[in-house]
Amino acid sequence: MRRRSIGSLLLVIALAACGGNGATPLVGPHTTPPQPAPQRVTFRLKVPPARQQVRRKHWIRGKYVSPATLGVGISYWTSTPVTQDRTPQIAFDLATCLAADGCTSSTSSGATTYTLTAAVPAGTYGFDVTTWDASPTGTLPSAGVFANTANALSEGAIASQTISPGTTPTLSLTLNGVPATLSLVPRPDQTHVAQITSGYQIVGSAPVQFLLNAVDADGYTIVGSGAPVVSFSNAAGDLEFTCPSASNGICSSIDLSTATAGTPNLVNVQAVAYSDANPIATVGLSSSDGSNPTLRTTATVSITEIPELWVSFVGGAGTCPCGLFGYPMAKSNGYVPTTFNPIDATLTTNLANNAVAIDATGAPWLAVQPNASYSVSGIDALTAPSGTVPPQLPANFGSTTTLTLPGGTASQADGMAIDGNDLLWVADSQYRSGSGEIVSYLIANDSDTPTTYPSVNGSFSIPYGIAAAPPSSSVGGSIWVAASNGIYVMPVGGSSFIAAGGPGSADSVGIGPGDLAWVCTGAPNLSVYAITGNASAPTLGSTALASTSSVNCEQQMAVLQAPDLPAATNSIAFMGNGFGNAGITKFAYNSSAGSIAATPLLPFASPQNANASGVAVAP
Repeated sequence: MRRRSIGSLLLVIALAACGGNGATPLVGPHTTPPQPAPQRVTFRLKVPPARQQVRRKHWIRGKYVSPATLGVGISYWTSTPVTQDRTPQIAFDLATCLAADGCTSSTSSGATTYTLTAAVPAGTYGFDVTTWDASPTGTLPSAGVFANTANALSEGAIASQTISPGTTPTLSLTLNGVPATLSLVPRPDQTHVAQITSGYQIVGSAPVQFLLNAVDADGYTIVGSGAPVVSFSNAAGDLEFTCPSASNGICSSIDLSTATAGTPNLVNVQAVAYSDANPIATVGLSSSDGSNPTLRTTATVSITEIPELWVSFVGGAGTCPCGLFGYPMAKSNGYVPTTFNPIDATLTTNLANNAVAIDATGAPWLAVQPNASYSVSGIDALTAPSGTVPPQLPANFGSTTTLTLPGGTASQADGMAIDGNDLLWVADSQYRSGSGEIVSYLIANDSDTPTTYPSVNGSFSIPYGIAAAPPSSSVGGSIWVAASNGIYVMPVGGSSFIAAGGPGSADSVGIGPGDLAWVCTGAPNLSVYAITGNASAPTLGSTALASTSSVNCEQQMAVLQAPDLPAATNSIAFMGNGFGNAGITKFAYNSSAGSIAATPLLPFASPQNANASGVAVAP
């Protein structure tokens, strides 16, 4: 597709009365009244030079003409409207613009003005004007014909206009661009989207900026005055659309003719429900010609969403570039990072036990330990510093403490999770004289106000890991804790944690699709349990469905929420390998075999000599 500058049109119909010796009345294929004395009609069409086309919204309103315009057709009627007629009563060839055919032109400051003259009988008519990308054939201007290969570029209509003898009215006519195709393409500076054969691939669940375009038949992009309103939809509900100009952000259409601040055709596309089908979602685009609502242009765009694996690296054997790193994963690669070079990276210092959580916007939250003062630090990617394109991380990520744990230096954030109510849950294993507790914060609307303070206490002891059950689970909304004295859960609608059964001690827990719970019972034992009971009192099965002791497991776990997993795989989890190792391990549970397959993801290209402590998957 070619993206070119937009031509502009100033179309004025000037009607001047003339005597009985005027031109012969025009007879076309449309219903017209008995022919009175014809009147001279003059049309003026102005095409500015390219240097003015880019600024057209500042000097002309409500009109569009494509630079590819070679012909103009004018139809008029008394009863049944006629639009985009290939055999109009009046036709002009702009390529030759012969005076004998009623066409003259002049050029001034690079702009060409065409004066088109013909005869119309006195009376009351509706008018339709269409510009074409080909010259008409036949006798001009009274019997021109546009071939079937000619494409309409713009169109305008006047519902009713009276042409009276002896008067010289001037008619203003709005021409709207006629889209031949519609497109939804990523903005060129986006890092988390790539073009694939079937459409586009979005990495992670943060919004990606797309540009909505309407293009005429000759490849010219239609924006500004005369551009259409384009609607977009996603029937499956996988995607959410937001627009900068929408009052509440959410939008379903863009008026491309509106000259708003910034980019008027910008729409943010965010994956809100994950499915690894290819494509995940089909976006339907539709536009209608403002002067001819029955003329609709439609298109579809396929978008595949793939997860992003976030890993926080802390100091291991020797020095390292520690920090938070994000890696794209795809089903086609077995949900292993497609490259060990991150697409997101930020370096920090003095990191230890760095739990990671992903919020509803797709932005990561990182627990940091600056100067031995335990705290939670995060950034909302939607409000990142100016010039940062979501969801890239700003250079100072993790350097500003936004939430401080109640125990200060006596706290240790070993696990974090964010639920569907915008609550950030932190497993603080050290506060309360080493007994630990759970802290929750409301992070909606970028708030860092704690919902409970001093936190949520329970009968558990030394909580290490915490997880929020995904919406796909029958216990979606429940909060799970791995503690030194077992697994605990806060049921949906509950206010306290209760024992959930399962092992008597645990370091981390993760809840996946299919009502499955992953539990690390201390290095190196990892097991999968079935969740039983109901949302008000969920429990774990008395016996593990499968276990493995082949690789160490740590205090934070990330469970992939993709329902469309590779064959013979029921659930996939990611965990750090323990201190002194440089990467993480992917665990895949196979219910048919009753086994867990462990795949170490080593080595990561950067950083080296570091321990993967916190992990999270978006979505």
